[in-house]
Amino acid sequence: MYIDFHYYGTYAAARVAGFSVADATVIAHAAQFVDDLDGANLTVNAAGNVYRIADFKMKQTVQDIDGSGEILMTSFLPPSWDRTSPTGWSNFGIKHVRTIWSCFHFIPHFDPANPNRITYGGQLNNGQIPEEFRLICLPDSPAVARMVNDAIDHRHDINALHLLGLRMHILADTWAHTYYGGTPSWYVNEVPNTHPVTRIYPDGHEAAISWGPAPGQEPCAPPGPTNYSVPYIGHGRMGSLPDYPFIKYRYQPQWSAQPIVKDNPTDYLTAFRQMVYAMIQFRTGQPFAVNTHPAVAQDIEAMVTTILTTEQRDAMQRCQVWQQALQNRPDIGVPAVYDKDAWGNDFDATPALGQPETHYYCFCRAAADHVDLVVRHVEDTIGITLDEDVEASKITVMLRASDGRCLSHMSQQISIDGSQFFATLSPVVGENPVELIMVLPPGQNALAAGAQVKLISTETTVREYDVLGYFNATGAYYYPNMYDTQKQVWRIDRADGQPGAISSGDQIRLYNPGKQQYLTHDGNQYLLLTGGTPPETSWRLDFAF
Repeated sequence: MYIDFHYYGTYAAARVAGFSVADATVIAHAAQFVDDLDGANLTVNAAGNVYRIADFKMKQTVQDIDGSGEILMTSFLPPSWDRTSPTGWSNFGIKHVRTIWSCFHFIPHFDPANPNRITYGGQLNNGQIPEEFRLICLPDSPAVARMVNDAIDHRHDINALHLLGLRMHILADTWAHTYYGGTPSWYVNEVPNTHPVTRIYPDGHEAAISWGPAPGQEPCAPPGPTNYSVPYIGHGRMGSLPDYPFIKYRYQPQWSAQPIVKDNPTDYLTAFRQMVYAMIQFRTGQPFAVNTHPAVAQDIEAMVTTILTTEQRDAMQRCQVWQQALQNRPDIGVPAVYDKDAWGNDFDATPALGQPETHYYCFCRAAADHVDLVVRHVEDTIGITLDEDVEASKITVMLRASDGRCLSHMSQQISIDGSQFFATLSPVVGENPVELIMVLPPGQNALAAGAQVKLISTETTVREYDVLGYFNATGAYYYPNMYDTQKQVWRIDRADGQPGAISSGDQIRLYNPGKQQYLTHDGNQYLLLTGGTPPETSWRLDFAF
């Protein structure tokens, strides 16, 4: 779906559900902003290395895009790749991509109570059904019920409308993105050339879709060189067909043994109905149930159907169709023209004390909370980990070296191509301490000797490069989470070698099992690893209360 449905369709649904013009506009803006909060929109400078918000870990809701809406290949950070892995993606890379696409655009459907809702009939991967088949998006899933009811539970929060709009985007996308998965997978998202894609017209006649850049053809992503290439994310191989509200088509994806008919006008109308129902439940504080999409007033449905079936491939032209139709409905009205930069600009112009009340802050807080919910849901029901640290216990700490200095700010930042952030970041030993998040092992709520922990910087300038590890012969640096778990885990020992609990103020040592050495420093400012336990390997651990 594009801006025509996410903004104007969501606005109209909110008005039909009983929201005021002002509230419906906020909901609609949030719904569309999901498609605009890319990595560049999280930051305040062209180099992309300073987050706008430092209060929580910001989450981008869409892969970085260029002016034409195409995914920027440079948005896949260098740590995304690992040519030695079966998929070609690093642990960090695959989870980063899945977190964006599966959380915000292709929310997984899997229902343990109905595991055979759809059946895999495609090629096996080493004799097994690919795990990513469980990430396929379908409407009326347990994930949809969970996220909408969670929004209802938070309907009195300051960012309630922003969270609702964000989740209306995702709910609507379940209808457009049915049968696609938010993960790079040939096994799920490929459409073989041996199975032509056919358009089915309202009068019943059919015609094969011609793919290509020429007039009259449909552009799509080219085949990828591997089964896990970028073109196999979502519906890239099907171009914009799922995002056209007017089209009905037949296709056979790689995962299916049978052709599938996608009736977009019917699905989009059902999405509109379900949004109205969901927003009525939100407004009245009543529970939301899936498989419930009651019809709205007949004249509203007639208007929406006419809009959806108007054949226009350009999304901005389809926006004009919505505008013209809503001008004839004073009871609904026409929302202000959407400006993707408005919320960010307002945030930047607001004094720091007032920023938490801005639309931008409220939306970003909603996005971070939404990721936490979906990651937990996917882990609980599907058994796939998108972000291993969501439910882990965490302690905010500071480290002080034996000479009295602290583990301080990072020492370098490098911009590639003037916009993409990539660096070797070395925290230095200096006078001003930097707080670190110490992530404890699963199920462990108190810190004790022998625990294997991760150390995550709270500096906003490090962005994704925030986990301390070793990445060359002797030095310790920040790198993206889960880039190499062996290098990014530290065993915490008491400096006196005794077992037991570790408290604030204790002297500790940090041992890297992958390197089999202890964290120390060079006596000047840089961190090192060493095989012995000289005094420089002892650190005072202070909890930040």
